[in-house]
Amino acid sequence: MSEEALPVRVVRVSRHRLDLRPAGALAPLANVRLRVHYPDGAGESRDLYAKVISVEAEDGAHLARVHLTSVDETDRRAIESLIGSG
Repeated sequence: MSEEALPVRVVRVSRHRLDLRPAGALAPLANVRLRVHYPDGAGESRDLYAKVISVEAEDGAHLARVHLTSVDETDRRAIESLIGSG
């Protein structure tokens, strides 16, 4: 795993998957470490680990789908809260 930081925007959240709009291309099947800034000033996640399961171009931008492989309990609850409020 590279130490390169790449800004992304989360566009869809589910219990085990995030859809991201990265500033650049992510390689399919790459392992990634993410930090999420939760909405409404709810803070930042700890490290979330995921595997890129698909990448596609959409409207001139990249869309990457990642499967979450490691999420601690605090972040799991935060994600559940986001899903419940959506």
